[in-house]
Amino acid sequence: IANPAELMKARIFPVRDGERVVGMKLMGIRPGTLLGTLGMQNGDVLTGINGFEMNDPQKMLEAYSKLMKADHLTATVVRAGRPVNIEFHIK
Repeated sequence: IANPAELMKARIFPVRDGERVVGMKLMGIRPGTLLGTLGMQNGDVLTGINGFEMNDPQKMLEAYSKLMKADHLTATVVRAGRPVNIEFHIK
């Protein structure tokens, strides 16, 4: 999490419902990368992390800064059309 370049090893695209951004689609995730280790899969739409909605760049930066100190991560994704919570404990 401390290395933002690690996130750049995937392709991340905004997902819209009309004009509103509802999440970020994750593609190009490989095993062994941060997102792969966290349980993310290609095609997942990330909609929230630890209660922060992933629909606004400012909120995403705020979430990232708070995750630097977090010991637990709950990511909400839409996978194959269904919401899934991914829990991860950070050591």
